[in-house]
Amino acid sequence: MGTGTNARRSAELLTKAGWQVKLTREQGSALPLNEKLRLARASDVYLALDLGRFPKTTRGGVTVYENTGRSPAKFVNVLRNGTDSPPYGSLAVGDMGGTRRLSELLRGELKGSGVNARQESVTRMITLSETAQAALLLELGWAGNAQDRANLGTEARVQALSASAMWAANAATV
Repeated sequence: MGTGTNARRSAELLTKAGWQVKLTREQGSALPLNEKLRLARASDVYLALDLGRFPKTTRGGVTVYENTGRSPAKFVNVLRNGTDSPPYGSLAVGDMGGTRRLSELLRGELKGSGVNARQESVTRMITLSETAQAALLLELGWAGNAQDRANLGTEARVQALSASAMWAANAATV
């Protein structure tokens, strides 16, 4: 089991809860980058799941990354940073507080399931920077870490990660 299993299980739970879910990677194929970016721009909540793959790293564990960089879209930056937001501007572009809230909720849900997750910031992840609403990268573990690989192979970990993603996404948009 790995990121694909967790993504599919999370998608099933979110779909049952009424969300429209699009996976960017299916068995044997992945969406082209332009399609991923289009999806990121159109999402109310964008949650990327990944497995760390740096060669010869000693890292391990689950990490929730928040984007802190600027958006390539000028209107997103203007609405996030400007003092004169147009009426209803916050409906089109969320401030970075939505991402922080989603991160806190996700880490809380994970902790309640027995999974400790670090929080870190990332400034140059293209899909996260393209979003106008809450967006996170959930790194499920590290490919080079034996304990992470063992954890990802258990049904309990898959259930904890999937259910946490679903509950956090639901709570973040209330």
